[in-house]
Amino acid sequence: MSVKQPRDNTIIPYIIEVMCLRLKEYEAMTYLEERGFKISHDLYYRLRKEVQENTHTRLSLIASEEFSAQHIQRIDTLKTIQ
Repeated sequence: MSVKQPRDNTIIPYIIEVMCLRLKEYEAMTYLEERGFKISHDLYYRLRKEVQENTHTRLSLIASEEFSAQHIQRIDTLKTIQ
């Protein structure tokens, strides 16, 4: 298996997964390595911190994009029912 260097944000979804799964450090490192990301412990903790610090930004993005789409879909459904 080739090892991917996390030069862009391709690893971030996997970091979020290990955080959600509440994996211990060695479990998280194994999980990431199985998916092709062999990174140092320092980089792992830096990426975790980045994800934690961007929580508000991520929530705002979800609120601005997904909630609007859901509201429009519900309005269209109500119009169809009427």
